[in-house]
This record gives sequence, structure tokens and C-alpha cells, in this order.
Amino acid sequence: MNRLSIPRWKKFGLELEVNGIKSEEMNDILSEFSKYEVQTDKSIIYTGSEIVTPILHNKKRELNELKEVLATVSNIPHDFEDCSLQINFDYSLIGDNDNFEYFLKIFAIFEDIIFHYSIGSAYCFRDSIDVYAAPIRNYLLSYFNSKFPMECLYDHFSNNKRDAISLKNNKGKYHKSILEYRSINGTLDYDEIMDYINFFYYLTISYLRVDKEKIDCMFSQINPMLYLDSYMVRKMKKAEEFASIIFPKEKDKSLFLTRYENINCRK
Repeated sequence: MNRLSIPRWKKFGLELEVNGIKSEEMNDILSEFSKYEVQTDKSIIYTGSEIVTPILHNKKRELNELKEVLATVSNIPHDFEDCSLQINFDYSLIGDNDNFEYFLKIFAIFEDIIFHYSIGSAYCFRDSIDVYAAPIRNYLLSYFNSKFPMECLYDHFSNNKRDAISLKNNKGKYHKSILEYRSINGTLDYDEIMDYINFFYYLTISYLRVDKEKIDCMFSQINPMLYLDSYMVRKMKKAEEFASIIFPKEKDKSLFLTRYENINCRK
């Protein structure tokens, strides 16, 4: 069964950080996969490497090659200490400033659900989360309550290497090319990655489905994130509400809730 339900023409890319396999060794391991690049990353520069996929689509041939890459690397001893999975989408999925604001408000309202879901099979937050995939709720509360100009929002997220969301720009200061999600933990699990792609794709376009007045009201009522440990608490009722907002199909909603419910956190 193909777990991925996003449209076949939509583009995405992955950056897979792996600790314990240095870039020289990773290049040898993936020598037959010429479209995949191996890079270094600041978080694991001395101990690991980062696999950068080509632009991918929901197409059988491309996904089968990704699955083969993941299986090949998984056979080599490794770990995910200080690692992340980064998922990239074309910023055109969001488009204008108003859509971006509502996307961020939805993220802030349900950030505890998003972070809990993204724990994955690691069952805990990595130690460097505040350095490489930090929560953004408190910044967004400050931004929207202070009524700063939109440029401040783009300045904050532009090529941001600290927060859970980044806007990658390569054509000027306020040109938004790519929306990047920086997950809490790394993974090479194919099904887990497919579920993440589904989840973050539908989260990205969730502004299309929401009642914006309701979102404004919900955002006005959220509290600052005080302790990251609070995001480790399972909140099924809120997760169900979130799933109903972002997923148009029952199959995707069910896959999300099943994975969310089965996460057993340890502090």
C-alpha cells in the first residue's frame, strides 16, 4: 500500500541526517545512486553526514529508489544523535502573506500536537532541539501581539537554522523559494517518512480548509509554551480536532491518529 496520498505532480525533497557514518563513507555507500547527494551538516559535522534527495514526487519509481536508499544506509551501523529529518516543499503551496500568517497560526495552536507526533520512534526529544528544531509558538505570539510588519516575520524565518520552520531563499532577501520543516528527530524508516510527508503537506495547505475567524479566536486563547516536556503529553482529543482540520481524507486522518496514539514518550 502506498501511504503517500499527496498529488503526483507536487514536488518535495528530503534531507536525512545520520550520525556515525561520515560523508566519505556515505558517498561510497550511495555511489550507485547518482541523483542523491551527500553533504555535511553543522550539527553532525565531525561524526555524521546528510543525504539530500533529488526533487521527488509521489511516483512509484522515485519512491522505490528512496526506499532502496533508506534500506542500504540502514544496514550500516548508525544512530540519530543530534539528527533531524528535513522536509522541503515549494513555497508556492502557501502563496501570499495572508495564507502564510494563517498557516503559522495553525502551527502555533497545534504545536504541541505537531511536536509530539514528530517524536517518532525515538520516544524522546533530542538534546539539541532548542538549537536546531526549536518550538516557534512563543515567537509567533510575540509577533502577532506586537503587530510588527510582515518583513519581520520573513526576516525571522529566512534561512533559519534554529527553529522547526525555515524559509529557504536563494533569489533575494524576501523571495520565498522553499518551506522547510525541521523535525525533532532523525529517521530512516520509510513508512514513518511517508507519513511525515503526508502530514506536513496537508499542514502546509491547511489554511485552505479552515474557518479563519475560528483560527483567530483559537490563536487569541493559546498560552505560551513554558516547558517542552508538556509537548510530550498525549492529547488525543486535540489531535483528533487537528486531524479533522488538516486532512481531507479519512485514510490520512486515521494513519495520523494511529501513529500519534502509538507514540510512547520517555522524559
